Amino acid sequence: MKIVLIACPQHGVTHPALSLAYLAATLRNRCHEVVVLDLSIQVFNELSENEKTPYWDLNRPDYWWNRDSLDNIIKKGRIDSWAEAITQLKPDIVGFSIYTTNLLTSSILAEKIKTKNSKIKIIFGGPFARRDNHVAESIMKHIYIDAVVVGEGENTIEEIVDHYEKNNKIGYCKGALIRINKEVIDCGIRLPIQDLDSIPFPDFSDSDFSIYREKIVPILASRGCPNNCVFCDEKPFWQNYRYRTAGNVILEIKQQISNYGIKMFKFNDLLLNEALSELEKFCDMLIKENIKIKWGGFITVKKMEKRLIVKMKDSGCCFVSVGIESASQDILNKFKSSVRIEIAEELLKLFAETGISTHTGWIVGFPNESFSSFKQSIDFIKKNKKYINLVAASFLTVPPGSLMSVRPSSFGIKQLIREREFIDTTTTPVIRKARFDYFNKHIAYCK
Repeated sequence: MKIVLIACPQHGVTHPALSLAYLAATLRNRCHEVVVLDLSIQVFNELSENEKTPYWDLNRPDYWWNRDSLDNIIKKGRIDSWAEAITQLKPDIVGFSIYTTNLLTSSILAEKIKTKNSKIKIIFGGPFARRDNHVAESIMKHIYIDAVVVGEGENTIEEIVDHYEKNNKIGYCKGALIRINKEVIDCGIRLPIQDLDSIPFPDFSDSDFSIYREKIVPILASRGCPNNCVFCDEKPFWQNYRYRTAGNVILEIKQQISNYGIKMFKFNDLLLNEALSELEKFCDMLIKENIKIKWGGFITVKKMEKRLIVKMKDSGCCFVSVGIESASQDILNKFKSSVRIEIAEELLKLFAETGISTHTGWIVGFPNESFSSFKQSIDFIKKNKKYINLVAASFLTVPPGSLMSVRPSSFGIKQLIREREFIDTTTTPVIRKARFDYFNKHIAYCK
């Protein structure tokens, strides 16, 4: 069968979409013909430098939430031309990777494709197409959508496509909402893939790495997170924490170097340093086999021995991104209980002294956050400035599926209006916005 996989704008533009590369590899492994289209990078590269910054600001997704905004960003008639080009490919199935920022664009394009050829099956999936935020259910209200994949996509999309090829219709499939005779059926939850080594390596053969902002290959050594940050919706999406063996990751790195000649890898894991023994094996293998790459990724705040950090440096690790979020232990105890601020300080020093660039992530706008708590983060950054290479802040959101969205009153929220708007006891939206603007103007930096 022929399947077209699409990333509509706004989507990441640093590197090709890892999720679509995984799906492409899975389907090609079943001998299906797959075309991957990154429409997001196309639009990004057409914009002026002054337009790129606001439209791809992760703290301003509202630019992409209404049709008037889209008409200002995407050239008039562009979505129609995409629909025509995709239809001309004569696919059996078109799949869309859905985020909060590209749901509207994807929906408009999907409807236009279906109007041009009603026989094409339209499938949505991705991190925003979920049950707990009711988006999956909402998507299926549109008659032009034939199925929504919820959660990990590889096994589900493989089963949907295989059934369609054999029976010329989409059938019952765990992990999906499907449409049969105009009736929407929730097929139930699919258990996550426990053996991540069994998944084919991501296939980026449709991608031109030179058109992205950075010439890096995205890679994933684990899925999920064992922590319980109350503002995070990643844990319910992945269900549980799993990791690949070091040897399997090494094999992928060798293959991607051979395929694309790129030796910079960015790990998209939620946290690289959960399975420390496997991380150490990975470093040992890179050093022993003399594989010369540069790599980095996200780590959590936890105790690490200096000898392992030295191995990370010797094996090519050039940066780590540490999600500290707040330097107020009271805030951390309530919202991110696994983090201890003294360990965060110790970790930054160890990485900086070893010569690995340290990037720190902060959150502004916690419910009932006092000025004193807010200032503790600023004081911490100033105190440890020589150990920090990059400081970036995001505005607190309360995404559906997070514990804060389920029990808002338990975390000081009197009224939750939408993800970025809530009423608490001591702060106001104006106060939170002012602190966020102050942080970005006076505290955020990149050495």
